[in-house]
Amino acid sequence: MGDKFADFEAEDTSGKTNKISQYIGKYVLLDFTETYCGPCVLSVDELKEIGKTYSDSLTIISFCADKSKEVWKSGLERDKPAWTSLWNGEGTYGQTVLKYGVQGYPTFF
Repeated sequence: MGDKFADFEAEDTSGKTNKISQYIGKYVLLDFTETYCGPCVLSVDELKEIGKTYSDSLTIISFCADKSKEVWKSGLERDKPAWTSLWNGEGTYGQTVLKYGVQGYPTFF
Protein backbone atom coordinates (compact mmCIF):
# COMPACT_ATOMS: atom_id res chain seq x y z
CA MET A 1 0.00 0.00 0.00
CA GLY A 2 1.38 3.42 -0.89
CA ASP A 3 4.84 4.39 -2.04
CA LYS A 4 8.04 2.49 -1.32
CA PHE A 5 10.26 3.80 1.45
CA ALA A 6 13.89 3.52 2.46
CA ASP A 7 14.15 1.89 5.87
CA PHE A 8 16.20 3.56 8.59
CA GLU A 9 16.73 3.43 12.35
CA ALA A 10 16.54 6.38 14.69
CA GLU A 11 16.01 7.12 18.36
CA ASP A 12 12.69 8.38 19.70
CA THR A 13 12.26 10.76 22.64
CA SER A 14 12.42 7.92 25.17
CA GLY A 15 15.71 6.65 23.72
CA LYS A 16 14.13 3.62 22.04
CA THR A 17 15.35 2.67 18.55
CA ASN A 18 12.62 2.80 15.90
CA LYS A 19 12.70 1.49 12.34
CA ILE A 20 10.48 3.13 9.78
CA SER A 21 9.59 -0.39 8.58
CA GLN A 22 7.65 -0.95 11.82
CA TYR A 23 4.96 1.29 10.32
CA ILE A 24 4.31 -0.91 7.27
CA GLY A 25 0.59 -1.12 6.58
CA LYS A 26 -0.11 2.38 7.96
CA TYR A 27 -0.44 5.69 6.20
CA VAL A 28 2.60 7.73 7.27
CA LEU A 29 3.43 11.39 6.78
CA LEU A 30 7.21 11.51 7.11
CA ASP A 31 8.46 14.99 7.96
CA PHE A 32 12.16 15.80 7.57
CA THR A 33 12.87 18.81 9.74
CA GLU A 34 15.52 20.83 11.57
CA THR A 35 15.02 22.60 14.88
CA TYR A 36 15.94 26.15 13.85
CA CYS A 37 14.61 26.07 10.29
CA GLY A 38 12.04 28.88 9.99
CA PRO A 39 9.65 27.08 7.63
CA CYS A 40 9.91 23.94 9.81
CA VAL A 41 8.86 25.90 12.89
CA LEU A 42 5.97 27.41 10.93
CA SER A 43 4.82 23.96 9.80
CA VAL A 44 4.31 22.65 13.35
CA ASP A 45 0.84 24.14 13.83
CA GLU A 46 -0.33 22.72 10.50
CA LEU A 47 1.10 19.30 11.38
CA LYS A 48 -0.76 19.46 14.69
CA GLU A 49 -4.00 20.19 12.82
CA ILE A 50 -3.37 17.38 10.31
CA GLY A 51 -2.63 15.04 13.20
CA LYS A 52 -5.93 15.89 14.91
CA THR A 53 -8.00 15.72 11.73
CA TYR A 54 -6.61 12.37 10.56
CA SER A 55 -5.67 10.77 13.88
CA ASP A 56 -7.65 7.63 13.09
CA SER A 57 -5.88 6.92 9.80
CA LEU A 58 -2.55 8.77 9.60
CA THR A 59 0.70 8.46 11.56
CA ILE A 60 3.00 11.50 11.55
CA ILE A 61 6.70 10.91 12.10
CA SER A 62 9.23 13.72 12.19
CA PHE A 63 12.88 12.98 11.53
CA CYS A 64 15.10 15.71 12.90
CA ALA A 65 18.29 16.16 10.87
CA ASP A 66 20.09 18.14 13.55
CA LYS A 67 23.46 16.68 14.52
CA SER A 68 23.11 17.70 18.18
CA LYS A 69 20.81 15.76 20.49
CA GLU A 70 20.51 18.81 22.76
CA VAL A 71 19.32 20.96 19.84
CA TRP A 72 16.75 18.30 18.89
CA LYS A 73 15.50 18.11 22.48
CA SER A 74 15.23 21.92 22.72
CA GLY A 75 13.04 21.92 19.61
CA LEU A 76 10.79 19.28 21.16
CA GLU A 77 10.43 21.41 24.29
CA ARG A 78 9.46 24.42 22.18
CA ASP A 79 7.11 22.69 19.72
CA LYS A 80 5.62 19.91 21.87
CA PRO A 81 4.69 17.61 18.96
CA ALA A 82 1.97 15.05 19.69
CA TRP A 83 3.53 12.61 17.20
CA THR A 84 6.69 10.52 17.05
CA SER A 85 9.92 12.46 16.65
CA LEU A 86 13.07 10.61 15.62
CA TRP A 87 16.76 11.56 15.60
CA ASN A 88 19.96 9.68 14.84
CA GLY A 89 22.73 12.27 15.14
CA GLU A 90 23.95 11.89 11.56
CA GLY A 91 23.06 15.45 10.63
CA THR A 92 22.02 16.92 7.30
CA TYR A 93 24.50 14.79 5.34
CA GLY A 94 23.68 11.51 7.06
CA GLN A 95 22.57 8.31 5.36
CA THR A 96 18.88 8.77 6.21
CA VAL A 97 18.70 12.22 4.64
CA LEU A 98 20.68 11.03 1.61
CA LYS A 99 18.45 7.95 1.12
CA TYR A 100 15.43 10.21 0.79
CA GLY A 101 17.17 12.86 -1.32
CA VAL A 102 16.22 15.65 1.08
CA GLN A 103 17.56 18.96 -0.22
CA GLY A 104 15.64 21.43 1.93
CA TYR A 105 13.59 21.59 5.10
CA PRO A 106 10.88 20.81 5.78
CA THR A 107 10.44 17.98 3.31
CA PHE A 108 7.41 15.70 3.50
CA PHE A 109 6.83 12.18 2.19
